[in-house]
Amino acid sequence: LRAAAALVGSAGVLYGDGMWDPVSNPDVAGFPDAISQTPVLLDTSIEDYTLPNGDTWWNFRNIRSPAKIFLNIRGIVQGHMEPVEVGLDGPWAGVFAQAYSLGNATAKHLLLGDCEACLRNAVPYGLAGMRNSGDGEVGILLCDPDQPPWPEAFGALCTAPWPA
Repeated sequence: LRAAAALVGSAGVLYGDGMWDPVSNPDVAGFPDAISQTPVLLDTSIEDYTLPNGDTWWNFRNIRSPAKIFLNIRGIVQGHMEPVEVGLDGPWAGVFAQAYSLGNATAKHLLLGDCEACLRNAVPYGLAGMRNSGDGEVGILLCDPDQPPWPEAFGALCTAPWPA
């Protein structure tokens, strides 16, 4: 199983269950060190009331991979079923896979760059005080070892152990 896992180039987790919960994860204690190299995209929305507030942020903070993105979508969303009913995040999961599994530089720029079509400008994200914003403040956090984190004000959260 470990050999197969080593072949995984990236993971996109859309509205994933909280790995702090033993109902979803039989090895809660082992989770923080389980993902240390695989790039991961984690997203949720301010309207997701199916999962407990902060689930995706807990997962993000406990993933040790240096390449990871947290996105709390705001705007035209349908809560927990957004990936099925609206699909705003599905294309971004594909861009993430192209960037990190296939090494596509254009895709990586769309994720981490600052252009009109880039993630930070193309997708509205949660603001401070909104449901599911990380630590009550973070609506998006782009972490990559080859680039400065964005927004830089939250950059330390890319690598800080949980709890901070």
